[in-house]
Amino acid sequence: MEDVDVVIVGAGSAGLSAAKTLRAAGLSFRLFEAMNRIGGRAWTSDQHFGAPFDIGCAWLHAADRNPYFAEAQAAGWTLHHHDMNVDHLYYRKHKASEAEEAEMKAADARLFQCSPRIR
Repeated sequence: MEDVDVVIVGAGSAGLSAAKTLRAAGLSFRLFEAMNRIGGRAWTSDQHFGAPFDIGCAWLHAADRNPYFAEAQAAGWTLHHHDMNVDHLYYRKHKASEAEEAEMKAADARLFQCSPRIR
């Protein structure tokens, strides 16, 4: 095998993103995947229910800061925006109280401030 700048293990979301970034930077790489397909959890199968079914990765969370949102738009995907309010937040078997929702929103805001990737 020839020498490369980077070896990427896994052709899921992170591996494919790394390959795209490396290609744009002009670096050489080899991408290895254990399965017989790429995509990781992003997989639509028609073998399980007799009709196409999204096994995973059918939801782009936080579209305002999700790096895949622009790519999904460019690919022509059908995108449905919905209010990410926590009106459907549950803790075990009970719906979150107003105080629990406020606590969760405050924690989310603190997390947002800690992560330089999503600012």
